[in-house]
Amino acid sequence: LLNQINFADSCDFNNINIFVVPKFILSEDKSYPTFVSTSFKNLIVEMCQDRKMVSNIIVPRDPVYMAFGLGIDNQSTLNLNILDKTKLYLVRETNNKINKETLKARVDSLIKAFFLPANNDLGQHLQLINLSNDILSLEGIKRIFTKNTDGTIFEGISFLSFNPMYPESDIELVNQDITLQYFKFPYLYSPLTVAERIEVIDE
Repeated sequence: LLNQINFADSCDFNNINIFVVPKFILSEDKSYPTFVSTSFKNLIVEMCQDRKMVSNIIVPRDPVYMAFGLGIDNQSTLNLNILDKTKLYLVRETNNKINKETLKARVDSLIKAFFLPANNDLGQHLQLINLSNDILSLEGIKRIFTKNTDGTIFEGISFLSFNPMYPESDIELVNQDITLQYFKFPYLYSPLTVAERIEVIDE
């Protein structure tokens, strides 16, 4: 909310807000993506000076990053503990003896690619049906389901989506296609340990 102070004037009806997301790759689990630097924002403002109306003010804005992690629960009140209690289960076909670790690694790669920042945009339309179909199209996988340690099961893949800055007020389960608000950007909350949340079982 405060990042616009250096650019906006006291009157905001003439502002042109530009939400900007830098290229980033998370090297740690549970880390927060970076924002565009102030110097680069100043450059954006300068580049727009000759293209805007005199009365308009260009205001670079930071996005709201939405974290995603495997999650399912049947409680009315959601919290981040769900992340530690949820796993994605891959059911291997009876007659297929493909290595379980190989299957796990392939699904791990698909999930990471799905949330790769380079593959997403502000206000992204997240097509979970496509991710599910990509997983089910892998050789040896019969079906998939997401399960919580309390026994809650979702037939398919389910994520817990939340705003790390306000996890108690901006949090929801996402297990079908969803379009984020125009100022929100998705990312994978724990990219380094996704494979630890995947289990392969026999049919």
